[in-house]
Amino acid sequence: AGINPATAYPGPPGLAYALPEDVRWRDQLLRNRSVSSVMEDEVKRAVRSDRFQLHLNASLSDVAVGSDGKVGGRVGAKPYRFDFLVAGTGYRVDVSTRPELARFHQSISLWGDRYKPAPGDENEVGNYFPYLGAGFQFQPREGVKAPFLANIHVFNPSGRLSFDTPVS
Repeated sequence: AGINPATAYPGPPGLAYALPEDVRWRDQLLRNRSVSSVMEDEVKRAVRSDRFQLHLNASLSDVAVGSDGKVGGRVGAKPYRFDFLVAGTGYRVDVSTRPELARFHQSISLWGDRYKPAPGDENEVGNYFPYLGAGFQFQPREGVKAPFLANIHVFNPSGRLSFDTPVS
């Protein structure tokens, strides 16, 4: 194993699926605990401005560009007008939120259905990743008859827990 350029730590690119579940799970934990951020000088420059505002854990809604070119929107319940707006929204893997899977998402096996981590290795985020088969295909939950899932292959970041680096 060398350094995996997609994750910047030792790992076996292309071989992750063959690793035991606990190793893949711990890789996911390590990845989630490795926070990437903007460059320090960028943050310092922004914070020095008396016009800079940071809203943590705040909802952003009703965003639109006005006729004056400014961005309007609501942060929480309060309306704002911005010259510039940077929204760090992140993303979440959750098959139940995908409209194309709405009719059968409850049939798809998730890591939280199949794998129980050791104490201290719990990871709520990991529970929502689909538990994929060797061909990147969805697997049915235990006791569910859904053979059509074998024909749906997942080549996106939601396959990361099963395969490490996604094919995307």
